[in-house]
Amino acid sequence: MSEENVLEKIKKNTLAECVVFMGGEPTDQMEFFINLCGHIKKKLKIPIALYTGREFEVLPSELLENLDLIVCGPYRAEFHVGGWPASSNQRVFKKKDESWKY
Repeated sequence: MSEENVLEKIKKNTLAECVVFMGGEPTDQMEFFINLCGHIKKKLKIPIALYTGREFEVLPSELLENLDLIVCGPYRAEFHVGGWPASSNQRVFKKKDESWKY
């Protein structure tokens, strides 16, 4: 799917308050993903959340500047947290005032 296709799908969903990327590994196509998140932030001005098996410390700053919430680390089914698509071994980072809080 092209960047334009993704942006159009988000624009058409008038109820969208946030964009969440999860499933597979969104950062496997890092350059595309960085550009896409930058355009979502600039053009649509809505928050972006990322679920990734990668650790926070290895994510590039060009990506971090466009994200608002990150659930990072490998998902482990045996540690699943009910009502939340995550496992207790994962870390959650939230951006507040341009700083990341764990």
